[in-house]
Amino acid sequence: MWLWGILALFSITAYGQVDHSPKWGYTTGSPSLDSSWGIKTDFPSYLIYDKENLNFGDYDKIKAGQELIQASNYDELLNYTYFGQYIIHGYLNNIYAKTFFGSPETYTSDISRYFRYPSATQVEGNVSNFFDATTGMFRMLGIKQYALYKYHKYQYPLKDLGTYGAVAISNTSIKSLIILIHGHNNSLAINPYVNDMRWTSLRSLLDATVTQNTEWKVIGYDWAEDAANGELGLTGAGARKSAVAAHYHGLHLADSIKAQFPNLQKVHFITHSAGLWVARSACVGLNGAFKTQVTALDPFLPSMIDSTLPLNSGKVSELSALPNMYRTENYFVKDITESDILYQATSQTYIWPTLNQVQMQLDNEIYTSLYPTAYNASGYSYHSGPIQWYSDSISSLGNPTYPSNYYPFRANQGGYGWSKSMFMNEPHIRTCPTDLVVEPDSTTVISTSSRSYNNDLNLVDINDPIRNYWQVKVTSTGLWYVQSATTSSFPFLAPSVKGSYVLRYTAYNSAGYDLRDITIRVRSYYEQWAEVSNGLTGSSADALADISGNGVPNIIKFALGKAPGDKSTSQYITSTLTSNSKKYLKISVPRSSKPTGVSIVPEVSSDLQTWKSTEAQTLTDTASEYSAQDLVPMDSATRRFIRLRFTEQ
Repeated sequence: MWLWGILALFSITAYGQVDHSPKWGYTTGSPSLDSSWGIKTDFPSYLIYDKENLNFGDYDKIKAGQELIQASNYDELLNYTYFGQYIIHGYLNNIYAKTFFGSPETYTSDISRYFRYPSATQVEGNVSNFFDATTGMFRMLGIKQYALYKYHKYQYPLKDLGTYGAVAISNTSIKSLIILIHGHNNSLAINPYVNDMRWTSLRSLLDATVTQNTEWKVIGYDWAEDAANGELGLTGAGARKSAVAAHYHGLHLADSIKAQFPNLQKVHFITHSAGLWVARSACVGLNGAFKTQVTALDPFLPSMIDSTLPLNSGKVSELSALPNMYRTENYFVKDITESDILYQATSQTYIWPTLNQVQMQLDNEIYTSLYPTAYNASGYSYHSGPIQWYSDSISSLGNPTYPSNYYPFRANQGGYGWSKSMFMNEPHIRTCPTDLVVEPDSTTVISTSSRSYNNDLNLVDINDPIRNYWQVKVTSTGLWYVQSATTSSFPFLAPSVKGSYVLRYTAYNSAGYDLRDITIRVRSYYEQWAEVSNGLTGSSADALADISGNGVPNIIKFALGKAPGDKSTSQYITSTLTSNSKKYLKISVPRSSKPTGVSIVPEVSSDLQTWKSTEAQTLTDTASEYSAQDLVPMDSATRRFIRLRFTEQ
């Protein structure tokens, strides 16, 4: 049943709503505008369906977008500065945003990403009513509670945020993805993957590694703008806002990858800090549609700072039990940041309901005590240190020369880090025949070999060995039959009659599978005589071919034990047979052997037009002679003829 489950992944089709752009609307059943966030309650978070319906309390407004400024009067808007990507300025009845680097925005091309918090009326719900294209400003009306928001920057189709910025992904038939997800963006960098050397190192190593297998692709998920909430550390409200925004980005990401990659089978999320919540919500949204893995590097747990937030350790623990979850990993450090010293917000362990997980404190005394002279844990003992640690787990894998801080990776490389990834553990068939021709009634042992990239490095996951699965399809019926063999070798038992078969070999484990189809042609006994025993090829091997030119086709020579090139003419002897005082027509032919795979059928006729096998019978069928008789007495018919029909079986 498991194998059929993985094979069913081929049939996944794109579905879900990926148009997560802002939607102003009305409350269900009410003509008034939903004055809270201007979205239809039927479509929470702009058509993103949150199947968990999490209650974020005061943070629920993050569902709508990033808050840039609030003010209850115009004086509060004057020269107001918001730390982050935007500086907000107010002047009299006007408000506008300016990027931190660059000239003030005019909103002409990006107005849909901003909106005001309407007081109550429908007219105020349409932000474009207050936009002045001449000045590029919003004209505020009256002294009310105002807020300027920037809509979430959901992206579809997904792009790869890499070294050279966001790049379109041309290959939508990809089968396996590694998705990097950064955390809370506490700098002004648009591209955290480039701004942080640790991310740069990890991306470079992953790109170089996956070149071994074109079915895999690495992409960087872009949620940098929505993760920039104006707080440097993780203890402030900004980081918690980023975690909530990450939850909604994860739901968007699930819809996007289902729609954009119809052939996708596997997704490995590598996350840092608050980025864990993008991966977690994506896995919930995927609901087991693909095989998934989540590697969390110093994950941020906002509920440790604000216990009202539902983004807690229980939600992380649920990851391990999600359908088709391959492995969950938590690599963390207890760093000296306030978030850890006061709250342990990035140094938590989780209760996993399944065993297929890895949890490791990288600066734990137990861990470092194993390598007291060679391992400098301080190299990883900061919030982004686990990114570098994971990068080192790649570069040290199979490397015969190690810097001192790589020493622990030699001791048990198969126990943690990159070696625990689906990429390194999935089976790859290395040897397997593609086409075979076998003789009838024979046993042919078909040998294969399968290895993972870990196996190539002499690393073996004892909990997830490569297993074997065999099926046979009969070409004539199209039916598959599961075989009992569970080893890498398979004894194919050929039947006695010719036929075509497809033997499917599948190597599998929890990380994935690889399969090959072997086309097998079972020769008939005649084909074995013609092609193997006598070396006939092409048309010369046909049953009706006469390569000796004596008028006797190959099939008759085969039936009579002669060689294809034999120029002698077979002596058919006709005579009469007396039985019960009646005479019957008889035919006989000498032969030197009685081969398997050919039938001789006697037929009789009274007019040389209609021939009947039902009115004749075989008398002798030995290695030296074949004979048959007519069943109609000669004195009962005016004319009778008898012949022999030779047919390949």
